[in-house]
Amino acid sequence: MQKTTFNVQGMDCADEVAAVDRALRLMTGVSHIQVNLVLGTVTVDHDTASTAAIITALGKVGLRASIEQGTRRVIHRVLQHRTIPQVQPRPPCHARH
Repeated sequence: MQKTTFNVQGMDCADEVAAVDRALRLMTGVSHIQVNLVLGTVTVDHDTASTAAIITALGKVGLRASIEQGTRRVIHRVLQHRTIPQVQPRPPCHARH
């Protein structure tokens, strides 16, 4: 079991927290998810789900994720495509309601 914390850009309301939770719970190999809206982080306990697959799932709900490694931020690329998933910018949460 591996625990990874992702920094998530664009997560600014409870609806997005729920979308993140739904997207990651549907993934095989994810056993626990902790979303922190204030810090903009998602901590995931996973075994067979890769960090690239998790980042892709977050991208599909319109969020960009990265992993903190030491003091520098590394954006993980999806190795099979060799590109960072395209993320469509979302309007601020208050503009969607």
